Amino acid sequence: MPDVQSTLGRIPLFAGRSLAGVIVEPLASLTNRTYRITLDGERYVLRIAGAGTERYIDRKAELRNATLAAAIGIAPEILYFDPEDGTMLTRFIVGSMALDAARLREPATLQAVAQALRCLHGSSLPFAGEMHLFPKVDEYMALLDERIGEETGLTEARARMESLRSRFERDAAPFVPCHIDPSPANFLASGAAPSIHLIDWEYAALGEPAWDLAGLSTEAGFGAAEDRALLAAYYGQPTAADIARFRLHRVLLRIVAASWAAAHAADAPEPESLIAMARQRVAEFHAGMDALAAEAP
Repeated sequence: MPDVQSTLGRIPLFAGRSLAGVIVEPLASLTNRTYRITLDGERYVLRIAGAGTERYIDRKAELRNATLAAAIGIAPEILYFDPEDGTMLTRFIVGSMALDAARLREPATLQAVAQALRCLHGSSLPFAGEMHLFPKVDEYMALLDERIGEETGLTEARARMESLRSRFERDAAPFVPCHIDPSPANFLASGAAPSIHLIDWEYAALGEPAWDLAGLSTEAGFGAAEDRALLAAYYGQPTAADIARFRLHRVLLRIVAASWAAAHAADAPEPESLIAMARQRVAEFHAGMDALAAEAP
């Protein structure tokens, strides 16, 4: 992996050190190239930003927000960050394991994850950027060509979601520091308790707590029972307004995910899986909208 070697060679931490014995192990990543690096008994994580991500990710904001999160102990320590190209080196958290949907359903793990999000949301960290749902969808849609918008059903879905905009924006909760991309794999668990760290702060910004909660539910494939457990772990006793806001985000975030996937497909070497993801999320959005319409007075 010569590009990994050359990338390590320009990181000050490795200046003057022989890289002959470096061990490079690829890690799972959807849009970037990520590696576990072992050298002289120390382990790190190297992230090389994916092609095209500079179109929709503010790397300077990512650096600020990830650094702030690391300072309160819920993100790995950043050892190197190049805001020009997104290259990042963090310390590897020994003994940690990325969560999956099954592990997330364990009561102790779900409680720990909910408390980690409460810690972040209540931290008052001065995050850079604000995440507004409808403008973010439109930002992604602007990166699509018309054909992809029609093929995935996104053009029709975007028009349908507009009916909820005034209600959604009118009832917005106060913005707090949010992760914004809370898929199970972005939570690292270590120890029996467990202790939780969050990784991948590319989209972090000030936003509504319901965004992180609904995003986690969506990415984990939660049903009604798991949603109740998540909200109880986070709120204790959620109010009717808490539940309503969570459910509305759970529907609308489908189009955030669909438009992101379709936008990223243009730069992906194998775009078929991203196009399929967009279509699936659009179908889930319509099902959610139908459910909301059926429940409306």
